[in-house]
Amino acid sequence: MSKGNTKNKTVKEQLLFQIARALNALVTVTNKPSVTINPIVYSYSGTFVNFGASGGAADALGGDTVNWGTELTTASDHLGNLAIMDNCKVSKISVKWSSDVQLSSIIGSSTVTFRFFKCIDINANLLDSNNWILINELNTSWTSGSGAYPGFIEHKVNDDIFYSSGELLAFNASSSSGFSNTGEDVEVGLTLETVSPII
Repeated sequence: MSKGNTKNKTVKEQLLFQIARALNALVTVTNKPSVTINPIVYSYSGTFVNFGASGGAADALGGDTVNWGTELTTASDHLGNLAIMDNCKVSKISVKWSSDVQLSSIIGSSTVTFRFFKCIDINANLLDSNNWILINELNTSWTSGSGAYPGFIEHKVNDDIFYSSGELLAFNASSSSGFSNTGEDVEVGLTLETVSPII
C-alpha cells in the first residue's frame, strides 16, 4: 500500500512540475505585447525636410527627423513626431528619394542610417535628446553606392518595435559628414498594427 502511495505521489509531482513549467513558459511568452488576431492598421506619410543634415545643422536626434503630415519647417525649433493612440508595433516602413538631383552626386563619402526613436512622456521637451530612446536601426542605409534615385521598403513586423498608447514615435535619418546638399526632400511611408497589451 505504501509503495502505491509513493508511486502516485511521484506521478502527481511530475504532473505538477509539468504544469508549473508550462505556466512559466506562458509567462515568458506574454511578457511582451502579442500580435492581435485582427489588428487595426494605421498608415502615415511624412517627409524628411532637411535630409542629409549633420553637425551643427542636425536636429536633436543627430540628423533629420520626419515631419508627419505637417507644413515644411526648419529643424531648429521643433522635432517631427507621432503621438501613438493604441498599443502598436511597426509593420512596414518605406523611404523614397524624391528629387531629380541624383543622390549619388551629392552624398559624397557620407553614410545615412535610418532609426526609430521613442519618447515615453507625451509632455516632454522633444528638443532634449535625453527624452528619446533609440529602439531600432533599419537594415538599409544609403551610401554613394545606393544609386541615383534610391528607395526601399522594409518589413519590420518581426522586429518587435513596440509603442504603447501615449508614447511618441520619431523616425530619423542620421548622416555622417560629407553630404553636400541638405535641401532635398525624401518621402516616408509608415504602417503600424495594433497589438494586445502586456498581460
